Amino acid sequence: MSASDSNFSQMYIGKQFTVERRTGLMAGALKNSYFTKPTVIDDGSTGNAFMVVTTMRADQGVGAGSMVYVLTINEFTESNSKPFIYLINSDAYLGQCEHF
Repeated sequence: MSASDSNFSQMYIGKQFTVERRTGLMAGALKNSYFTKPTVIDDGSTGNAFMVVTTMRADQGVGAGSMVYVLTINEFTESNSKPFIYLINSDAYLGQCEHF
């Protein structure tokens, strides 16, 4: 990891985002809808994670290349704080989610 990667990662520590569970739309520090809409592929339950995927081909965006956004929240975790992982291509963001 370079110094610039470390500075970039620091931008997200302690920040918040929200997820509209019906549509999968994320807002706040982490986002998943720029030119295309997210798709909820699992609503999450006591046995499954909540999962939402957004894809964008190079010809659908600003020409910067194809993108894949994947949010997984471990709804099956028995605490109020649910672990999540958010992937933007090969970048991974980890944290805890809380329902409100």
